[in-house]
Order: sequence, then C-alpha cells, then structure tokens
Amino acid sequence: MYVLVHHTGLELDTRAARQSPVKDIRFAVMVSRGFGKAHVRNWAKRRVRAICREMLNAMSGTARIIIRLDRDAGTRSYQYEKEILRSLFVKAGIVRK
Repeated sequence: MYVLVHHTGLELDTRAARQSPVKDIRFAVMVSRGFGKAHVRNWAKRRVRAICREMLNAMSGTARIIIRLDRDAGTRSYQYEKEILRSLFVKAGIVRK
C-alpha cells in the first residue's frame, strides 16, 4: 500500500516505513489559437506533457513551469523537442545533467 502525505510535505511509503521529501513540480502548457485548430493545439500540449513526464524523475525540488509553444513546435520531431526542453530545464537548474 502506498500513501502520499501532503500535510508535512513528506512522502510516506508504508511498505518501507521511510520518509523522503516530495517533489512539487507542476507544468502548464500554453498554445495560442494561431497555432492551429483545437485538436492540433491539444495534440501539441499532450506531446509536451509527455516529454515533461519522462523527465520528471530527473527533476528535483519545487517548480512551477509554464511552457509556451511557438508555431514551429508542430513541425519538429519528438526527439528534437525533448532535447530543447531538457536543455532549458538544465539551464534553469530544474534537471540534473
């Protein structure tokens, strides 16, 4: 059984009875209407959120991250966007190298 305790900011794993600090990292993705129709904007946001979720284990601390996509984001490859976001997170000190 796994329990998450937010009251004291500690994560409690009842199997091992140990405590560790909880990561408090949130993402928001902004896309303007000029990017494309709703299904295209939603696709782009889902893609960026998936990339961020993959890097979540490498992140530490507390962060509120707002990502604004430009019009070229829909034409780039997944791998290239992942490299861009990773370099930005490293530069901001959110992700370890």
